[in-house]
Amino acid sequence: LHRQSDKSLLDLSRLGDEHREPVALANVVQSCARLIAAWPASRGVAFEMRPSACNGAKVLASEPELKQIVLNLLANAVEATAPTRGCVMVGIEQNNGWVELVVQDNGHGMAPETLARVFEPFFTSGKPGKGLGLGLSVSHAIARRHGGALAASSPGPGCGATLVLRLPTLKE
Repeated sequence: LHRQSDKSLLDLSRLGDEHREPVALANVVQSCARLIAAWPASRGVAFEMRPSACNGAKVLASEPELKQIVLNLLANAVEATAPTRGCVMVGIEQNNGWVELVVQDNGHGMAPETLARVFEPFFTSGKPGKGLGLGLSVSHAIARRHGGALAASSPGPGCGATLVLRLPTLKE
């Protein structure tokens, strides 16, 4: 059932690019962060890029699909903090053959019920008329298709959230 719903979500996203190439995750994150920082909803939101020793870490990926995931994660973090002049922290780590992109915000956080459904298609905790609830489910499907995973955590409402994209490190 998961594979069928993942395929349907990829069809919805109009991606599903089979072409994979070595991609430096840090470059994708920096270009997406510049785009999101210029977004009007980002006014007043502070972006903090954590220094990393693994900025050269590469993954075998479809760059457009990887950009879609990163843009979704950053946009969701901005929306979770707006209009409170929040903070979005972004870091890249390497752990045992995995590259991890960590996006953490100090926004409205998530209750356990929301965390349990956050990757379901059409589920949204946002305001009515603000998105379709597809961003994280499509991102989750793309991550799985790349042999990785997307995970969400939050200490609870009002306490921010953390999303972690894990992808296999490209061995060169």
